Amino acid sequence: MSPNLLSRKLVLAQIKPILGYIVTLDPLGYNANQIDVLFLVLGTIAARLTTPGERQLAIMFQLLRTCIQLLRDIPNLQVSPPLNPHILKP
Repeated sequence: MSPNLLSRKLVLAQIKPILGYIVTLDPLGYNANQIDVLFLVLGTIAARLTTPGERQLAIMFQLLRTCIQLLRDIPNLQVSPPLNPHILKP
């Protein structure tokens, strides 16, 4: 099994309890609309980068790739309508 595939499986297995905890402080409090939180974090990172270094850009782009892959991998995921054109076809 490739490291990328293994990593994707681990993320998919853990993302719902993680998002539930981040948003509601309850690991069982996951709601499909909470995926927007990851994009909120991504936007906050981008907004706060005044003079980004290589490491900061690498982290930001890794989070972007993770967010987009989650949208593709999780079935029936709902994204806020303003995000649709920018995320689903980057």
